[in-house]
Amino acid sequence: MLDRLTKDLSISLLSKSLDGAEARHKALADNIANANTPGYKRSDVPFQEMLRHAVSGRATMVTTHVNHLPGRSGVSRLAFEPIKVADSSRIRVDGNNVDIEAEMAKLAENSLMYSALSDLLSRRISLLRSVINEGRR
Repeated sequence: MLDRLTKDLSISLLSKSLDGAEARHKALADNIANANTPGYKRSDVPFQEMLRHAVSGRATMVTTHVNHLPGRSGVSRLAFEPIKVADSSRIRVDGNNVDIEAEMAKLAENSLMYSALSDLLSRRISLLRSVINEGRR
């Protein structure tokens, strides 16, 4: 029974979504902190796209070393790493491409996304807890 709960796709997906939103928050905060650093290139974590690919089965795992074992793709194996965003239309004279207003808006959007995901996960766990408690009666 517990094994089925840990393999629940909705809980796994919501949990990984929270991980992705956290990684994106860190990347956006780094961008804001380095808004005046010459040569800094903004980064982002496209976790929603990565999750979409993992759920649809289009995600592929990449081995970066010859000793790495081939793995299976899927939601539980996703790792969210920031990627540098090459936005040549916003490069300043000092080589920095961070637009502080855009980053603040993305940070606010990501915070709302995190709150919504957290609420959904909490409701899902609460529903499961209710089902378990009702089954004991």
